[in-house]
Amino acid sequence: MDDLPYKKYLFLAIPYSGALSFFYLYGYWGFFRINVLEFISLSDLAKLALFPFIASFVSLAITILPSQLLGWNLFTPGAGAGTYIAKTGRKYWLYLVLLNFVLILLVFHIMPEPKKWFYIALLISLYSVFLTYSRFMVELISNPSVRGFISWCPVLALGLAFHAGNKEAYLIKTGHGHNLIDIERSKLPLKYDEKNPVAYLGHISEYFALYESATDNIVLVKTKEDVPLFIKPSPKDKKKK
Repeated sequence: MDDLPYKKYLFLAIPYSGALSFFYLYGYWGFFRINVLEFISLSDLAKLALFPFIASFVSLAITILPSQLLGWNLFTPGAGAGTYIAKTGRKYWLYLVLLNFVLILLVFHIMPEPKKWFYIALLISLYSVFLTYSRFMVELISNPSVRGFISWCPVLALGLAFHAGNKEAYLIKTGHGHNLIDIERSKLPLKYDEKNPVAYLGHISEYFALYESATDNIVLVKTKEDVPLFIKPSPKDKKKK
C-alpha cells in the first residue's frame, strides 16, 4: 500500500473539510451579519457545520454521479482531444473564462437569495478545468473523465456549502425555520407575537443565538442553570412534513 501515489495527498482532506465547514458557517451566520469566527476556534468548524452540509451534498452527488460513471468509458485517455468542442475550447479558452465571469456577476446582481448562490456555485465550479489539467492531477489520474469529475466535485462542494448555509438562514428569516423559542417558559424579555416568533439559530461558544423577527435583531443569550431555554418545533416546519 505504500506505493499508492495518492497517499501523500490525503493530508489535504483535513484542511479541505475545514474549508467546507467555514463556507457553510459563513453562508449561514454571515446572512445574519455575525462573524462566527469571533466565537469559535478552528477545531470547532467540523463539529458545527461539516455534518449538516454533507447530508445536503450527498443527495446532489447521488443525482449526478450515475451519469458521470456512464460516461467514463466512452473515451479512452486523450480520445476526445480532437473533437470540435475540445479544439474550440482550447482556442477560445480566455474568452470562455471571461464569459463565465460575466455570467457570475449577472447572476449575483439579478437573481434573489438564496437561489443565486446555487447557480454561482455551478458557474464557479467550471473553473475546475484548470485543476483537471494541472500537473499534479494528470500524474495522479490518467483518465481525463475521471480526473475531471474528481477535480470538479471539491470545487462545487465549496460553493454548495455556502449555498446550503445561506439557504438555511434564509428559511429561518422568512419564518420557515425548524425551531422556535418558547419565550414565556424560557423567561426571556424579547418581543414576539404569533406572526413574529423568536427563532433558534444555534449555539456558538457559550451563547445561544436567537432571531427576534419582530425587530430583525439577533440576540445572544447565556442562560442560567435554573432557567433553561425551551425550544419547540416550528408549526410551519410540521406542515411541510
